[in-house]
Amino acid sequence: MMSLRNVCAVIVPGLSFKLCEEIRDTFPAGHILTVSVAPHQSEESPVQHYNTLLSLASLQRSSLSQNTSSSLSLSLSLSVVPPAAESLSVMNTHIASCMARLLLPVHSLTTVSLAVLAVARGNKGGYFLMSNALQKFKKGQRCVSWNPFPLDHWTGEQYVGDAPSSRLLSVCSNHSSVSCLFGHVVQPAVEMLQARAYLHWYQHYGVKEQDFQQALDACSAVMQEYDTQ
Repeated sequence: MMSLRNVCAVIVPGLSFKLCEEIRDTFPAGHILTVSVAPHQSEESPVQHYNTLLSLASLQRSSLSQNTSSSLSLSLSLSVVPPAAESLSVMNTHIASCMARLLLPVHSLTTVSLAVLAVARGNKGGYFLMSNALQKFKKGQRCVSWNPFPLDHWTGEQYVGDAPSSRLLSVCSNHSSVSCLFGHVVQPAVEMLQARAYLHWYQHYGVKEQDFQQALDACSAVMQEYDTQ
């Protein structure tokens, strides 16, 4: 199952994460691919950082923390910042195109790495593997030396996209830069909690201060894990 959600909206994230939790409880051995999109750092809602904080912590509980040998849960965070003139439709099309380039069928499919995945489309005649593109790509990723399998590469002859080139390389990377997203969420949320801002809105629906603290602890732990690698 694949779930796509916007972690910065006001109402929808809570609903989508609740559905993810229900699906995990009902199908504990199922495979879940969660795609979390963070299109901006601020909006008109004064409680955006609260909502994003609670959503990310829920994702951590229902997906990543439930991994077993028979249950795979993967979260992809797409940070999309289009030009100001771009419409929401163009933005959604771009996100869908990114996912299609990764998930559509490929000719070769092997998975041993949890660090970097490179998907080469339009790879007719084995061009990607025969050229020095793969070696250059490995050097450019600067993977840690202790990982024996830093990179997976999939190839497919089918081209996906609307670019004029006939070849396309898409990259899915487990990168420490994701801690910046958590930082943009955690720090404002901490300041709001210290001021006890808007807490009564959540208390009306049964959300307690300890729920926020648990969410802060979960997100802070993720940041620390990435920053110390």
